[in-house]
Amino acid sequence: MIQENETQLEYVSRLFFEEYGFYYASKEETNRPLVKKYKNFIAALNLHDPMTDEEEKLYRHFLKFDITLKSFFAKKTGPNEANKKLDELYDAAQQYYENNIEPTVRNEAKRMSPKDAQIHMMDSKRNDSITRTVNMLSFYQELNDKMAYFYANLFRILSTCKMPKTNPLMVAVDDEIKNYKNKLSSYNAVPSDLQETFDSEEIYYVGKNNNPYKNLYIYCFLQFVKYFIDIRIPSITEKQFDNLQLLRKYRTKSVYSLHDIANMYSEISDISKQKAYDRMKKLFQKYHIFESCKDANGRFSFSEIELPLAYYEMYRKKNIEPNNLTDSIIRSVYCPLIAFAIDGDTEKISAMAKYISFIRDEFLNLTKEKNIDDAKYSTFLEMLLNSSARVELRLLASKEEVDSI
Repeated sequence: MIQENETQLEYVSRLFFEEYGFYYASKEETNRPLVKKYKNFIAALNLHDPMTDEEEKLYRHFLKFDITLKSFFAKKTGPNEANKKLDELYDAAQQYYENNIEPTVRNEAKRMSPKDAQIHMMDSKRNDSITRTVNMLSFYQELNDKMAYFYANLFRILSTCKMPKTNPLMVAVDDEIKNYKNKLSSYNAVPSDLQETFDSEEIYYVGKNNNPYKNLYIYCFLQFVKYFIDIRIPSITEKQFDNLQLLRKYRTKSVYSLHDIANMYSEISDISKQKAYDRMKKLFQKYHIFESCKDANGRFSFSEIELPLAYYEMYRKKNIEPNNLTDSIIRSVYCPLIAFAIDGDTEKISAMAKYISFIRDEFLNLTKEKNIDDAKYSTFLEMLLNSSARVELRLLASKEEVDSI
């Protein structure tokens, strides 16, 4: 622990000397890089500053063996090895709580009233141990279920937009973004405030605790999510749909040949009609797309503009292979957005681009939250993905009605 009148620079220099037997730098040089590493360690694990004795013990271990947090939990080890390390960290955190924290808390509780003792024990368990309502063995399946629900609602958002007399999509998106951010902000409020915001006070966790191994586990848990969990949110920007209004003049036809589609594509891109035709034909034949869209002579024939344009634009990218999810995104997201762009309904495109960007950004932001653990991560991820259902309902009902559900 830091000594009386000892500066932070002197403290970290002394720790280095005690572990290595020599100083990190000579008096003529500077120890400030060591201080920076110390501060980064404290910030990444949300530890106390100055550190407690047990936190210092953890820091000394990393210092002695020249381990960084990045090397300690590296992406290159793969999900299986990373999952094993998470299990080891979970056991270490729980053992430290049971052996070093819980006995002291129980003794303290004996000097309290029954009600205060129960609260004291519950607070310690929530803060200093790990609830672990999710683990990596079940996380993939849980996430798949949540993503299926998210996409089902996302697809309905754009189909609902086609209905008459719906509420503006941008208003629905703005409401839901505000709703989510308010809940995330309240998460770090005092417990009494949280009890009015959330159904259960179990959501409460401020990040500071007496168990540094819990914080190391949380850090690695969130790194695991960032490294190995891909929620496959489609990328949507307004720029993708620029110039599509130029294609409105082609709406007069009831059947479109591949040459028609290629001509349209060349009009909104920088490639020639023949090159567009050759590339589309090759791609559609390679992936056996649109085999059912051929006339009696075996030539491609389409009843709409959007579908072949969307398929080509998606699958011409080298890193994307056809699958059921991508096909569904093309049909239920990109095709309606292309139709809106052709008809000049840019507000819906702006709203959807804003919403998708919000989902992608907040997913990554959740992995950077310091005041969170695995159970709370799962809770807020569920809130985030469930927002697609709320957006879809807001198109048909008022905010008050949706909030009451």
